[in-house]
Amino acid sequence: MYKVKETLDDVLNLTVKSVDIPRNGVIDSIALLTKLTLSNSGASDTNVTMEDVLKAINEIRVVSNGNVVHYALKGTDIGYLNIYDTHGKALSLNDTVSVPAGGTQDVQFLMVLDAGKIHALIKDQLQIKAEWNTSVATNVSLSDAEVKITLDKEVYESGSEYVAVYSAGDYGEIFIEEPKVYAIEKAFNQLGELTEVFELPVGSVLKRALMVFYDDTGARADIVDKYALVRTRPARIQLYKIDYNTSRELDKVQYKLSSVPTGMTMFDYDREVVIGGLDLREESSGTFKIALKTTSAGKLRYISHEIVPQVISL
Repeated sequence: MYKVKETLDDVLNLTVKSVDIPRNGVIDSIALLTKLTLSNSGASDTNVTMEDVLKAINEIRVVSNGNVVHYALKGTDIGYLNIYDTHGKALSLNDTVSVPAGGTQDVQFLMVLDAGKIHALIKDQLQIKAEWNTSVATNVSLSDAEVKITLDKEVYESGSEYVAVYSAGDYGEIFIEEPKVYAIEKAFNQLGELTEVFELPVGSVLKRALMVFYDDTGARADIVDKYALVRTRPARIQLYKIDYNTSRELDKVQYKLSSVPTGMTMFDYDREVVIGGLDLREESSGTFKIALKTTSAGKLRYISHEIVPQVISL
């Protein structure tokens, strides 16, 4: 086995929305060098934040075998996760881009999908897809886009070498864990006490979740007082409860961040609840829920990082 980086010849843009990913290895991560061209139809220069720029990427989706989702995230979702995973060294949400009146401005940045290994060599199909939101801000639109795709992967010289690395015990069987990263949104009212508002997804192992809170205007906001993990059956038990500001301060320590962006905190099931992650493969919907105590009404965007373990016979 040897490690390689490979930049694909094909790129994603406004017309080419899907690119096939080579299936000759195990993909550790996918780097997306993104160049967007913004156009300003207004009579004056307009400044837009990088967070608004990221909103031009409506979705990046990585899918195998037609319907197995490994990533389904907005540009902002990827940006938020990258801040945590790069210790704040990724792009700054508050940086601004000035788009001249009646003109255009290019902006380039890197995003990385790095939530686990995708075993491309045992897939029948693997694709990355992009959907765009061309309206960026008042008078500012997306007029062009290019995403260069670079794979960081393991390449095996033979099938037996691959089986030996991922052997599940018997020859011909392999044990793999693949990522499933996507987002769910849930609105909530002002809650004066901890109240269950969100059912955790089942069918996989929950590694962590980045919880992003928005107020009624759609802006990220620190409107949470506490959050908790509740098991509802066979008896209702509060498994975990933490002060929101304490959680954010712990984020600084655990992810080596100088500051945590407004309105977000990471709930790491692997570190904080069960080593290896919260295994909900055999649980019924509604057994585990997130409860919130909030200072006002708003919306939770729950960015779920899950792992799907599999034993496969070759």
